Amino acid sequence: MLGSRNREQFSIQALLLCDAFLVFQGFYIGDKLRPFLRPLLGLSDDGQIGLAQISWLLFIVVPFTPLVLEVFGFYRNMMRKTLVSVTDADDSGALGDQCGHCCHGSLV
Repeated sequence: MLGSRNREQFSIQALLLCDAFLVFQGFYIGDKLRPFLRPLLGLSDDGQIGLAQISWLLFIVVPFTPLVLEVFGFYRNMMRKTLVSVTDADDSGALGDQCGHCCHGSLV
């Protein structure tokens, strides 16, 4: 029983690190794609800031995103979840239970 609990704790810690890395990657890829996508969308380069100017924000967002996910119960019973149950938008626990009010399975 104890070995199973340790394995679950290790898996949760690995997921926390992966989620933090994915948030950082999102910022990094967005910064690298911005110069190519702005002209395609017809946007000007006036007042554009890069990743270097908002690096202070990464020190807040990257570590706190997994903590917020943990507070909202994303990592509870992680060993029993499947990819479909995590990504299913009709799951009643996806938003309704986390916000504190009942949505009866629908997103309003």
